[in-house]
Amino acid sequence: MRADGLIETKGTRLNIPDWKKLKQVGEFDTTHLHLVREGPAA
Repeated sequence: MRADGLIETKGTRLNIPDWKKLKQVGEFDTTHLHLVREGPAA
């Protein structure tokens, strides 16, 4: 990913210069997260 310019690192820091490009390359879709908020256990 570094060679493709998708991420940059400096020490312990990670920088993503082009988030849209990284999402496109990784085929990221927020619906894959399946975030479900559940209420308190009964």
